Amino acid sequence: MKSKPFIRQKTHHCGPWNKKAKYIEVDIFEYTETSKRARRRKEYLTPPKIQNLNDKNARRYFILLVKSNFSEGDIHLVLTYKKEKRPATLEDGEHEVTKFLRRLKTIYKKAGISKVEYIYVTEAGKNGTNVHHHVLLKNVGIDRDTIENCWTSKGLGWADAKRIIESENGIENLAGYLQKDVAGKKRWKNSCPLGK
Repeated sequence: MKSKPFIRQKTHHCGPWNKKAKYIEVDIFEYTETSKRARRRKEYLTPPKIQNLNDKNARRYFILLVKSNFSEGDIHLVLTYKKEKRPATLEDGEHEVTKFLRRLKTIYKKAGISKVEYIYVTEAGKNGTNVHHHVLLKNVGIDRDTIENCWTSKGLGWADAKRIIESENGIENLAGYLQKDVAGKKRWKNSCPLGK
């Protein structure tokens, strides 16, 4: 008996869940259903194929996360280090940005804001030097100078806060930039989930 192809779709609504989604992404899968439930042979992927698939899925998840939680007017913050204060490893850099976020939470709490919504990406160059951070923050009314001062007051280096400006693709260009392939290492962490 000939099998009939079916189409299945998975829809991602990117945006605040209490409002109409600004971005909607749809994945379309074609599959066939047979009358007899025959087992197919299990396919074993080679380690490079598995790694490529994992990388592709992680990039896609990151872009959906950014598009779901941030929009025009939110803040893109770049944190860099002075040469003598530069951390030796990514872990040391992540420790510094975690301390920065704790200081920021204290300022938010004083302003009556209970939660800091962020995603940060830590990057390092080829040989592990030039560690820096990109932080996306939800704009909740704290001015950019105060946010920058949380980093610069400790003498670590420089902070540059800019408002996110959407292009014709929304903020997908920014998300793609943060996911760019670099020669060195990269890590990211977030406080805001994909499905609020």
